[in-house]
Amino acid sequence: MNMDYDNTNTFALFRHDKKGNEKAPDLSGKIELENGQTFRLAAWLKKREDGSFKLYSGKVSEFQDSNLAGQAKQEVKPEFNPDIFDEDTIPF
Repeated sequence: MNMDYDNTNTFALFRHDKKGNEKAPDLSGKIELENGQTFRLAAWLKKREDGSFKLYSGKVSEFQDSNLAGQAKQEVKPEFNPDIFDEDTIPF
């Protein structure tokens, strides 16, 4: 019996804990398409003025692995090496 499950072209949305951010989506998840592209899905519950359910609106965006996102933000700072400066080459 084959125990592998193909998640291609399927998605699941999970409740999102807003933690005080009203602009955060109510639901979020991801989807991987047949061509290997992965996208983030986000959905917001929209209600009528009387409070009754109206619809979910959503947004699709590029998926960014949270493990890699922190690495991309790190700045590489060159180290200062005082040995490369020669008093004869400094113009002042």
